[in-house]
Formats: sequence, structure tokens, C-alpha cells
Amino acid sequence: MNPKLTWLGGLCSSLGTALGASVTFYVRDTVDPLKKLVYLDVGESLGKNDFNPVQRIAHGFAKVNDCVIYKIYKSPKQLVLEVLTKTRNGPVMDKNPFSKG
Repeated sequence: MNPKLTWLGGLCSSLGTALGASVTFYVRDTVDPLKKLVYLDVGESLGKNDFNPVQRIAHGFAKVNDCVIYKIYKSPKQLVLEVLTKTRNGPVMDKNPFSKG
């Protein structure tokens, strides 16, 4: 996996805690080497009240790890994030927006 996307493990852990369900992910490449499709399997259907906080958590993780979430697609039990990394390679990024320091 791209070292710039190491933060996805922390994102899944935080989302799992927030939703009270297990969240897993896998990453697919696109033609653009800076864009990745991240599939989050949330295991349960997300309502509108759940989707907005999930969206904020995902954007928070991306921001502190020098990434941008371009789009989020929602299906009944899965979210697809279009994640843009600012560089192709670089150091491992695994920052948590909720931790101090």
C-alpha cells in the first residue's frame, strides 16, 4: 500500500468506534497515480444522521495526513472515497486528528 495512505487503519478504527461496528477497507488504483479509490465496508446501512459525522471524520484524517477527499460515494453498506495524495511517494503518514501532540 502507498505509505501516504497508512492513516486509513486509524480512520477505520475511529469509524468503527463511532458507528459501533467493524469497518474494513481496501484500496484500488486509478489511472491517475495520485488518486486512489478507498472502499470502506461499514457492515450496516448508514442513515443521514450517521453519514455527516462519518464524512467529517474522514475529511479530518485526510487533512492532517496531507491528502484530500475529492468525493464520497455512498451505497447501503459501503462508502467509496476518492482520495487525492499530494505526492506520489513520501514518508509514512499516520497522524490522528483526535490525538494531542
